[in-house]
Amino acid sequence: MPNLSLGVAGMHGQIGVGITPRHAANFASAVGSYLEGGRVVIGCDTRYSTPVLRHAVMAALIGCGCEVIDAGIAPAPAVQYLTRELGADGALLIGGAHHAAGWNSLVPVGANGAVFNPVQMQSLLDLYHSGRFRQVRYDALGATTPAPADWQDGYLAAILAPFDVAAIHAAGYTVVGDFTNGAGGELCARLMERLGVKLIAINDNRIGVLPHDPEPRPRASVQVQALIRPLAADLGFVVNSDMTRVALVTCSAETLSEEHTYPIVADQILARRGNPGTVVVNVCSSSALDHVVRLHDGELLRTKVGQCHVVDSLHEASACLGGEGCGSVVFPAVGPWYDAYGSLITVLEAMAQRGVTSSALRARLLRRHIVKRKIPCANSRGYSLVHRLHDAFPDADRDETDGLRFDFQEGWVHLRVSSTEPAVRLIVEWVDVEGAQAMATRVRALIERQNVG
Repeated sequence: MPNLSLGVAGMHGQIGVGITPRHAANFASAVGSYLEGGRVVIGCDTRYSTPVLRHAVMAALIGCGCEVIDAGIAPAPAVQYLTRELGADGALLIGGAHHAAGWNSLVPVGANGAVFNPVQMQSLLDLYHSGRFRQVRYDALGATTPAPADWQDGYLAAILAPFDVAAIHAAGYTVVGDFTNGAGGELCARLMERLGVKLIAINDNRIGVLPHDPEPRPRASVQVQALIRPLAADLGFVVNSDMTRVALVTCSAETLSEEHTYPIVADQILARRGNPGTVVVNVCSSSALDHVVRLHDGELLRTKVGQCHVVDSLHEASACLGGEGCGSVVFPAVGPWYDAYGSLITVLEAMAQRGVTSSALRARLLRRHIVKRKIPCANSRGYSLVHRLHDAFPDADRDETDGLRFDFQEGWVHLRVSSTEPAVRLIVEWVDVEGAQAMATRVRALIERQNVG
């Protein structure tokens, strides 16, 4: 099936030619069967395709005998918090997150609020492919109830609890935020009000139209960048539609790579601890994080790409922080999920407690140059293409934790097949931008030559 991905990250696809209401209903039926007709929370983003998927999902869950708790349009971390706090058996997140217009996804969540781990997901996919779903009699059908009216207040209290709210409040910051017309703006406004921060929100209309690439990256930050100096803002940011990723813009109007979000957050969290801690990250995130962890005498643990792998490794290592270079961070003190709100609070706290600007926080980081490329390719062919480059760089150190990573004195290269799109992802980090671009061009040419062959 073109443009449809089923894997550890759930179901992702292009509407109509990938995900259809039938696919969504079958996936939800598998979730309802896996949870044995339990209580399931549903949370959505604002995309045009979300309502049709939502109705298909709710009908399927009710048919499995599930009690469906409808959180409506809500950011993913808040829905995951609600799932845990209500004692629900699980949740389904419906939303495109960082995907382009026309794409959407269904992501299952466990009772603890974490996305399904690989073992849970494999059991779910076995159910999905079998087509043997739980069905109940007419008099045992499930029902739908709205989430408690004040549930978001509980989430706000939980995410604010670990931080120095008084210091942020006293600083009186002004922040510009781009919400990509997604689900996060309304709750973020309430959060910033509690922090005493003046929030100037753009692209916060919940109309289903993506104003730009929804993946938080420098190229998506240009509208915020243009407003920083005229508004004398202390910080800017752009998020994806479900508030799991964030990229920053400094007070000097420098658009930061999403790779810098996690190192800035880790620098503050490790400094607050006062003692070394373990930090989990995937195998293809910036060396800036390695530098920060070394500054604080911490330990860095690398794992496979994906939220489920980061959360699993974080739990196993009793780590103090987890995340990825896509701009996502897990705050174990709050819950086992990616939370852009937590990242924003951490950055503001670092500025307030240290009495420095957002540009100064950036200046503490190791300067490296990253190039990211997405090479369209069917996943079935992508694995063989990556494998054929196994010996492409015999003088480099090779890591096969997830795909292929080659480490050189000047930097590193990573290749893997995407778990959410039909593409091979290429990341290069190098000491200079010319070297990064040259290496990216070289590796891409090697891949495309294999693909043609």
